[in-house]
This record gives sequence, structure tokens and C-alpha cells, in this order.
Amino acid sequence: MSTLDNLANASYERRQQRIMKLRRDFNEMKYVTVDSVVKLTSYTEATVIKWARDGNIPLLVDNGTTVVPVTDENRPTWMGGS
Repeated sequence: MSTLDNLANASYERRQQRIMKLRRDFNEMKYVTVDSVVKLTSYTEATVIKWARDGNIPLLVDNGTTVVPVTDENRPTWMGGS
């Protein structure tokens, strides 16, 4: 495996870890909206929205809708999920 492959794998793993952390913090109500993530982190709105889509995390956007539809699989307990 080349050095470039190693760097790509490490970058992908860091991205996946950030998505998992976003999911955990959303489930714990640390973040509820895209705006709250942007204000409390150094990430851009576009990055947060992409991670929410890729991680199937229904963060709220400014207009009251969610980034992805709320389903039984992605609904946290504080939204009435199991």
C-alpha cells in the first residue's frame, strides 16, 4: 500500500469518526440544528450538512425542516424514538 493510499484511508477514517461524533452529540441533544454545530465547532455549514446526509442524521435547518427525513432508524429517543 502506498503512502498516498495510507493518507486517503486515514482521512476517510477521520471523516467517519467525525460523523459518528456528530451522531452521538445529536442523540445526546448537544447539537439539534445545523446552525448549532457550526457555531460550536469550526466546521462550515456545507460540511455539516454533507456529514448529516452521509450519516443519516436529521439535524434541523433554519427553515424548520431536517437535513434528512426522520425515520424509525435515525430518530433519537428525545424525538420519540426507541
